[in-house]
Amino acid sequence: MKILHRLTLLPCLLAACAEPPAPSAVTRTDSAGIAVVESSGPAWGEGEAWTVGEVRVDLARGEGDVDYEFDRIRDLMRLATGEIVVAEPTRVRLYDERGDLQWSFGRDGQGPGEFGRLTDLEMRGDTIVAWDYWQRRVTLITQAGELARVVTIAEGILGSDLLLLGDRLALETRFASMEEGGPMGLVRVPSAILAADWEGRILETITDSPGSEGVRVAGPGGISDHRAIFGRSSHLAELRGDLVIGDAVFLGFRQFDADGNLKRMVRGVRDLTLTDSLYQDERDARLESSQDRTLTLEGLSLLPRPHLRPAYLELRVDRTGAVWLREHRGEIRNFLHQDPRHWEVFGADGEWLGAVTTPAGVEIYEIGDDWILGMRPDDLGVQHPIVLHLDRGGATSSER
Repeated sequence: MKILHRLTLLPCLLAACAEPPAPSAVTRTDSAGIAVVESSGPAWGEGEAWTVGEVRVDLARGEGDVDYEFDRIRDLMRLATGEIVVAEPTRVRLYDERGDLQWSFGRDGQGPGEFGRLTDLEMRGDTIVAWDYWQRRVTLITQAGELARVVTIAEGILGSDLLLLGDRLALETRFASMEEGGPMGLVRVPSAILAADWEGRILETITDSPGSEGVRVAGPGGISDHRAIFGRSSHLAELRGDLVIGDAVFLGFRQFDADGNLKRMVRGVRDLTLTDSLYQDERDARLESSQDRTLTLEGLSLLPRPHLRPAYLELRVDRTGAVWLREHRGEIRNFLHQDPRHWEVFGADGEWLGAVTTPAGVEIYEIGDDWILGMRPDDLGVQHPIVLHLDRGGATSSER
């Protein structure tokens, strides 16, 4: 399998090579054919930030009507018609622009039209593409809710996310766990981005991704693996047929073409120092969280204390080509849905525009010209797929 590009860069692309520019300045340079865009601060002034407004559509209609009840939503997608596609682990449903159910497709199982665990939705022309993470299968569904085709990806994929790059499938293979006998301490194991065709054949490796940070420690009970406190993770998205990869080391991202060639690097200069208070909040919450029942105080004390926080927790590309990076204030805080969410936005030209705030608890799946598609749990934990209004303050741009 040919590796077309390795994710390596000259150090001067990742750090300032000279004195920083004036506040809010943006510099555009070319380094060996790679466009580099660096902003020393956000461009928006007071009152210029985009704002998120009222709920336009809410698909959940209260208890008693199973057509409008949702469980473990895995992905949401809005079509050009305004229709909304909802993926749960074993079914796909389509609702019209008013929120009325049009059809439901799928059930638990291993046959055609059945699913083990759906994780991703994409569009190929006018056909819905549903990715089954567990069964390594792509199911193509017509907009009338009928089965069009099933494609099984070749064996050897440990687990992956799915993107469409042009007319090829792009799959990120993730490591199941850190290798036995591997290094101790903070470990970040890369994963590969593979290209596959519509017959399920793996064609080549496009590039690699930094992966997620974990910690291997030796304690009284032996060697154990843990999630790192304020650990960095890699993030993938599609941008006009290109691949966007963010490693959360700096506030920005890298853009590759579909063959794995680095085209552009975008960066905003920002202080990422992890404060003692933010670290202590996450450490205390990690200990108390039901997600970490096996983590004792003694074991927690063995995890390293990072000096820098990840540059962001999530990455989204909107339909205008802008890239949204969500501020990282701790995984447990995110899990508890406590605070409004802050996103730093880079325009389609790479300039750092500024921050957008989205409501507390709303998971964002897609962002359009004047709307945001997300999921909001209510006080009882009931999931509400919603469309929110997005006001760009008169900014105009065409959807990709």
